[in-house]
Amino acid sequence: MNRDEELVAEWLRSKGHKVCHLTDGQDPPDLVMDGDIAIEVTTINSLAHRSVWQFLDETFKSLGPAENGRGYWVSIEYEDETMFQSVDEGKRKKELRKHIKRVLEDHYRNPDSGTWRYEHNPIKLPHGLTLKILGKITDNPDRCKYEVYIGGEIKGDIVVDTLVKNIQSAIDKKSANKRIQERVAKYREWWLVVTEVLFPCVDRLDQDSLRIVSDAIVRREPWKHIIAVAVRSNRVFRAVALQTKPLPQSCC
Repeated sequence: MNRDEELVAEWLRSKGHKVCHLTDGQDPPDLVMDGDIAIEVTTINSLAHRSVWQFLDETFKSLGPAENGRGYWVSIEYEDETMFQSVDEGKRKKELRKHIKRVLEDHYRNPDSGTWRYEHNPIKLPHGLTLKILGKITDNPDRCKYEVYIGGEIKGDIVVDTLVKNIQSAIDKKSANKRIQERVAKYREWWLVVTEVLFPCVDRLDQDSLRIVSDAIVRREPWKHIIAVAVRSNRVFRAVALQTKPLPQSCC
């Protein structure tokens, strides 16, 4: 079971459901809930390339645990999402890691100094990467000194359009899967859970924006329910039902 499937399974169990994972060629589906509901899990990446986020997340974690839970959000901007897909990837990472550690260690030692007076003061780094240290993390479950702020400047129609495009693509791809089509009759219902891990926009949108996303999605067979899930800090942070009747109260 990959990590997304594990988190979805844990989330469903926390809502009182019995969930098992299918292996050894029995899948699809990825999971079976309550004995007769097929759960297929697929992941989208809405707005950022995986390598950039992973590099920053790993670099931030290498600074060590927060002192007394004191942590900060850091928004990121970059000019080239493929900056680590080149022959000098290792050299770029080494250079950026050195700069990031120096800047953030200086900030953590004295966050109230004049250098950090302005919340949105940009920190320009090599290769088109910019960091902005935002406010303190009020709820710091991972006890990290710094975490990538996933809201940043990303909002509005760009997020809506991106979510619609990527969720619809996931629906279409899974609906066309021949193995799923062959096994439809084995289960009473089929649910598609679309997880968004790296820059989860799902948890940043208000109800009106989510309604726009839901209305734009075309639900296809065999999916009875389509659920968009934002995953953060190794847990399901938010789950919303799309193009479906309201889910049972025990589910979301």
